[in-house]
Amino acid sequence: MNGDRRTILLVEDTRTNALAVERQLRKGGYDVLHVPAGEEAIRIVCEERAKVDLVLMDIELGPGIDGARAAGEILKVRELPVVFLSSYTEAEVLERIEKIASYGYVAKNSGGAVLVASIKMAFRLHEANMRTANERNILRDVLESTLSGYWETHFNTGAAFLSPKFRNLLGYGEDELPRTSTLCRRIVHPDDLPETLHRLREHLRSGGKTPFSNEIRYVRKDGSVIWAICAGRVVEWAEDGSPVRMVGCYIDIDDRKRAEGEMLLLARRQQAMQIAKESAEAANRAKSVFLANMSHEIRTPLNAILGFGAALERDPSLSEKQAEQIRTINRSGRHLLRLINDILDMSRIEAGRLTLTPTPFCLHDLLDDLESMFRLRAESRGLHLDMERDDDVPRYVVGDEAKLRQVLLNLLSNAVKFTKEGGFALHARTDRRTPDAKTVHLLIDVEDSGPGIDGTELDRIFDPFRQSDAGKEAGGTGLGLSISRRLVELMGGGLTVESRPGEGSRFTVRLPLLRSEEGASTKSDSRRIVGLETEGKELRILVVDDKKENRDVLRALLEPMGFAVEDASDGRDALERFEARPPDAVLMDMRMPVMDGYEATRRIKEKKKGTAVPVVAVTAFAFEDDEQKALRAGASAYLRKPFRPDELFLTLGQALGLRCVHASESHAGEAPLTREALFVLPAEMRALMRASVKSGDMAGLKEQIAAARAVDGTTAERLLELARRYDYERLGALLSSPAQGDADDGRNKK
Repeated sequence: MNGDRRTILLVEDTRTNALAVERQLRKGGYDVLHVPAGEEAIRIVCEERAKVDLVLMDIELGPGIDGARAAGEILKVRELPVVFLSSYTEAEVLERIEKIASYGYVAKNSGGAVLVASIKMAFRLHEANMRTANERNILRDVLESTLSGYWETHFNTGAAFLSPKFRNLLGYGEDELPRTSTLCRRIVHPDDLPETLHRLREHLRSGGKTPFSNEIRYVRKDGSVIWAICAGRVVEWAEDGSPVRMVGCYIDIDDRKRAEGEMLLLARRQQAMQIAKESAEAANRAKSVFLANMSHEIRTPLNAILGFGAALERDPSLSEKQAEQIRTINRSGRHLLRLINDILDMSRIEAGRLTLTPTPFCLHDLLDDLESMFRLRAESRGLHLDMERDDDVPRYVVGDEAKLRQVLLNLLSNAVKFTKEGGFALHARTDRRTPDAKTVHLLIDVEDSGPGIDGTELDRIFDPFRQSDAGKEAGGTGLGLSISRRLVELMGGGLTVESRPGEGSRFTVRLPLLRSEEGASTKSDSRRIVGLETEGKELRILVVDDKKENRDVLRALLEPMGFAVEDASDGRDALERFEARPPDAVLMDMRMPVMDGYEATRRIKEKKKGTAVPVVAVTAFAFEDDEQKALRAGASAYLRKPFRPDELFLTLGQALGLRCVHASESHAGEAPLTREALFVLPAEMRALMRASVKSGDMAGLKEQIAAARAVDGTTAERLLELARRYDYERLGALLSSPAQGDADDGRNKK
């Protein structure tokens, strides 16, 4: 080979796997050309004749032709070394590639060292095989064999000798070897001699029609051995058909055999690793199945609890005390849901089932959304929030917006949770040292004035289920930071922390993102959805679920919004009702007896009148591949149980092309209502209001707010609006007493 870098064609349909493998190969000194499908690989290698030195092929390609077939097509046109990538067992791989002239396979997740070593071995073995093939062609003419050294024997006299080149290779002088038929027994390894003599007899018995060739070990003078192919033919026959003279040559395959030995050792190591990997995967699969089933079983009743709770929370006929109790139920249910989601996220990450979905999005809108969301929470706790964004932070980027949002939500939520006084901040900036104009290295700092973290705890706060002392006090699963770091690393970045006890903490997200000229706006409307514009038409919704309580939840949420609701208890029942009277949309549970939602959705979409009817999958399964399975079946959208009413209305509105009607925002442009702003009211009045909120006496609270009009009409009006909106959580926070009570009326607070 010359000094040029070798190019490897990587054929891998999973982007995250491809990025990891490509990074390992480049680190090993190879150039990499990546394509996701076998068809593209065939085109590049066979039609475009691109410079490719080796093909690294995922055997599990889909949905087109698989890796084995693609490799076979390539090898029909070009003699290239092919190494397969696979997560199958060794037996399954060998069965699939037994007819392919490949150079073995590498188990996925074997690690960079094993992968690069396998590639090196494949190159060496291919080079040795190519040399062997060339040498075999030389054997067509005995004269050409002199290039490698030759031997000759005379059957009638028993004379035999080696060419000088062959003799020197074995380390013997000119007169140190016998020139008789005993020469063979002298230089051939005794273990290989019986097979060699057997093949010689077959060659002679067939009159030269059966080729004489055998891979054997020659013993050198110093006792060492070298591997070679011993090949030859009888070139002179007597009239009676007996052999007279035979000539042959040796072909050095020592390098190839050494490579095969190393490959065998490597294969044994891989086999051991494969066994360990399969055991780990089996455990992960069992855990994933358990968690999926557990999630479904918990989410199903939780959907009914939160669904009816949300419906009741919108009921204006409830007393103030009943409304507060409903809100307590909903808050507790949402907290339980967050715990379940954290555990499922961790399981997905550990099982390697979490994948990236990079799309163009508006980074500025994402940061603005976070500011709107957390400013209210900060003010309700008497904290200040600083949100800064440097001018060089690009508006549009390409990345996984949902996962970045999840990370920042977790970091900001922690900042709110652990900060008792002072405030917290988010600062978005870029690393100006980034040399690539197409890539931006985003840096986001989330800093708080909380209790800080002791140096002995810093190393373990990113471990699953590990918490600092402050974290244990605040509660939670101890998974948030671990999930955040894993998500950032999955996106190619890093998450670090700096902290000192008593001085707060700063978490820094470093993330590479591609610049984009445009992207979808992620700015959301935080107002509650109170209706969908149907232009006066009554729209019919078919609700399909085997659980009556789930059907009742959807009915309780949809009928007040003006929808006509019809329900079905399984997929077969849904098809009959659909055939009798097609609805405007279908809300379809996926896991049901008789006929599940996947099959029912497929059959609906096969009908001519079903093509235009949107089917929204509504299921308690929480893994991403469950969503993909539903979408492949024909679902237009996917809604996970338990869902918030606004999620249901937004999803249904998008499916039907309806505009959402939001609750109007009052006091737009006015300064936010803060705890300090209430100090215009007498301390005794605030204390009475605080007691009313705490006891759930909303009638008493409204009387006290009415009395407050005489002191400050604007403040009283805004308090009354919060009471009318049943926002008792914020009322409680605004009326809560500071650390020093009302004695200083907050005038010394920073």
